[in-house]
Amino acid sequence: MKYYDKHNQVGFLKKPEESAGFAEIVDFLKGSHIRYALTHNPTIHDSLVKQFWQTATASTLADGTLELRATIDTLEYTITEASVRSKLQLADASGISMLPNTEIFEGMGNMGYPTDGSFTFWKSFFTPQWRFLVHHILHCISPKSGGWDQFGSNIATALICLSTGRVYNFSKLIFDGMVANLKSKTKFLMYPRFLQMILEIQTESKHPYLAVALTKKIFGNMKRGFRGVPRPLLPAMLPVVAQNAGQADQAGTQSQPSSSTVPPPPTSQPAPTESTTIPPTPVTEPTSEPSSPSTAPEHETMEHPFEQPSPEHQPSSPRQESDIPQTQAPTHTHEAETGHMSVDDLFQLVPQLMTRIESLEKDLKQTKQTMGNAIVKLVKKVKKMEKVVKSRRVVLTDSKDEAAKNSSKHGRNLQKDESEVFETPKQGKSSGETDIIKRRLDVEDVSTGYEDYRIFPGRLSQRRIKNKIQQEEASLAEAIRLQNLEEEETAKQVHLDALLAKRLAEEEELTEQQKQRKAQVQFEAQHYTEEDWDAIKTLCWVVLAGVVLRGRCGRGVLEAYHMVGGDVYCG
Repeated sequence: MKYYDKHNQVGFLKKPEESAGFAEIVDFLKGSHIRYALTHNPTIHDSLVKQFWQTATASTLADGTLELRATIDTLEYTITEASVRSKLQLADASGISMLPNTEIFEGMGNMGYPTDGSFTFWKSFFTPQWRFLVHHILHCISPKSGGWDQFGSNIATALICLSTGRVYNFSKLIFDGMVANLKSKTKFLMYPRFLQMILEIQTESKHPYLAVALTKKIFGNMKRGFRGVPRPLLPAMLPVVAQNAGQADQAGTQSQPSSSTVPPPPTSQPAPTESTTIPPTPVTEPTSEPSSPSTAPEHETMEHPFEQPSPEHQPSSPRQESDIPQTQAPTHTHEAETGHMSVDDLFQLVPQLMTRIESLEKDLKQTKQTMGNAIVKLVKKVKKMEKVVKSRRVVLTDSKDEAAKNSSKHGRNLQKDESEVFETPKQGKSSGETDIIKRRLDVEDVSTGYEDYRIFPGRLSQRRIKNKIQQEEASLAEAIRLQNLEEEETAKQVHLDALLAKRLAEEEELTEQQKQRKAQVQFEAQHYTEEDWDAIKTLCWVVLAGVVLRGRCGRGVLEAYHMVGGDVYCG
């Protein structure tokens, strides 16, 4: 889980020179019931936020109340919608959480938003003052972690309630967002500032988390890209604006005589209350003002949205800050009105900046270590790939050299063969005379002259290759023929084996039948008399005589006769 710097930021409700055109909306937010939730910036313990979201679970009580339970430093803490409402001083128990669709579109139209029937609304479609209001609700109060230029019907309902004098239930919006974060697949460290304000505890680990505060640069950002006519605030918002503007003017008038002095630096002693009066020690204001942080980015600001509460209601200890009534507006000094910071603010800002610097240095060290490990792995991988490529190059080079050697050797052989084909000196001839040895390759008539027997190296090579291919094809055809003959012989042998097996089976079956027949005849012969035997012998002579006359001998008759013990002879 991680933080989102643009989530749960600290609002900026001061009026420096850059705030021209935003005075009414700033005064309205100062007088609204969400001012404390927008601007209060306690010291946030990083361990508190992380332990809460690592151990938080949602449960429902017997009366139907939903609560969040978490364990922080072995102690269990509980957050409910009522505790959110109490600690953030929202006072919205009877507030509205939903509006009909028609009323939402009508209310957005009254604020100058061009509605088109969609429930996705865009901040950039508002005029600068309304953008300022939307921006503070999205970045300081809403449960969103991204998509900062658009919002849904819940934020639209909150805007409509604020602009029409009704109370919106921001406590339910915040608590429901925390419950939804528990069930989300992309859970993050939500509401670090609100968690510190609600639980009001210190963890064993003192490492702080510095909430990002909006600065005076927000006024320029809200004006960016706008070319139309500014949309004024609605009539229901003007009484709050007038009341808060009057209080600001009165406070500015009272603080004008003492504008040349600033309060002393804060000490470890608690702030004075009504019953304690300690005369302030005048301190001459420095001639050089603090440098403006206009060149710093918005999320790394030196502007601190801290506002001193009035002496009558100043808390006696930091833990009692949550008990400040929301209706009591702070006293605005000349420095607050002009956007400059007092020495007291600077003394309070320095420890937070030092903590922020330490945190950034720690993050930078961790990032360097991570990147260093990644670079080492990458270098090892590159070296390994280089070795592989080098080995492949060596193999390829060796194969090329071998191919070149074979090619040159083959070329020398061809040249040698060609020299034998062409001219060779013949003994017995005079000097300068040569005898052409003509080898006939593809020309039948030898009387046509030397030109018909001229042989070129390319042609010789092609013919040799062709002959080799023909030989290989002939060898392959012969191998196929032999294989076919072998398969035919195998098939014939299998067929003969099958016939032999069948014949043997038939002979075995015939032998068995003969045995049964002989046994039957022997059994019947035991009951024959002498007269029966004489009759059988006479019958056999008659039968055999007929068979001999025809030139055939009945095998069955002879077998029967032999079985009964006769001595008939058949020629």
